[in-house]
Amino acid sequence: MPFSAPIWPAAVTLPGYRGKNGHVNNLEERIAGCFTYALNGKPLEYGSDDMLALSAYHQWLATGVEMYPKQPIYGRGFPAPERPAELSYTNGEKLYQENCAVCHAEDGTGLRIDGHTVFPAPWGDMSNNWGAGIVRLHTAAGFIKNNMPLGQPNSLTDQEAWDIAFYMDSQERPQDPRYTGDVKETAEKFGPTFHKHSMYGQVRESDGKLLGDHDNTGDKPFLKPDTVRSRTFD
Repeated sequence: MPFSAPIWPAAVTLPGYRGKNGHVNNLEERIAGCFTYALNGKPLEYGSDDMLALSAYHQWLATGVEMYPKQPIYGRGFPAPERPAELSYTNGEKLYQENCAVCHAEDGTGLRIDGHTVFPAPWGDMSNNWGAGIVRLHTAAGFIKNNMPLGQPNSLTDQEAWDIAFYMDSQERPQDPRYTGDVKETAEKFGPTFHKHSMYGQVRESDGKLLGDHDNTGDKPFLKPDTVRSRTFD
């Protein structure tokens, strides 16, 4: 589906510079980043059989496409609808419960059966972490607008997509793996290229909580083993 995160464009546009980490990334590093941030998981080893298999799969999906296409790739990314003048946390919560909770649960825990994810958790310990691209409000709004609710793409208004994104990304999730030990410092350090678009390091309007002010990595000690704690979000 277009605008639903097709992975094959990476095979024909990398190596390439990535502002998120400030250097040229190859395909393996880009895949590793998806494991680290979007999946809040342990990256595959570079050069391992599994990493080579995933790289080869990307390249197979892109069979017949020229390297570094001269024209923009249709369906790539999550084009965001125009941002409204105001975003509503309250309306976003209402819309989430009406449109999203049936799959992702009222408390955002998603649905897992026998240890396998059926519908992902949009926040909480089993969600993506604060370094994932989807926590940027425009990325979340673009994904929601183009893909959600399931089977009903583009059925939400621009305002509704943005409000849901605002509510969803105002909930806690595992710590950014780049965490310095201070949320404000981390937000400032990575703000120019990333966190200026997210709610990380900002105060949640519903209760005054400073978002991201914790060292909980979602029980993934390899992300920050010196600060990980066995606890759940408040």
